Amino acid sequence: MKSNFRNAAISKLFDFLHKKVERKNFEMELFHMHRITCQSCQEHSEIIFTNVDKGNVTVALNRDSYVEKIEEMLQDHNTYILSEHNPINKIEKMDL
Repeated sequence: MKSNFRNAAISKLFDFLHKKVERKNFEMELFHMHRITCQSCQEHSEIIFTNVDKGNVTVALNRDSYVEKIEEMLQDHNTYILSEHNPINKIEKMDL
């Protein structure tokens, strides 16, 4: 399904850029693909979307694998330490 959607989206964008497709039709198709994507995301809650550390890239990951990997990383006491208090309030008060 993922590759079918991607191929359809690429085809529509190519048509819009190179074949002078009417803007109204393109917007309707884009809205339709957006609606399908939102429905698919709701139906597959086991998939999460997140940004990678570097670059302007969004990836889709299995939620359980992602949480497991994050928890594994947080167990590295050479990199992370457990805070005795919540630093969020102090950070929010800082004028950055």
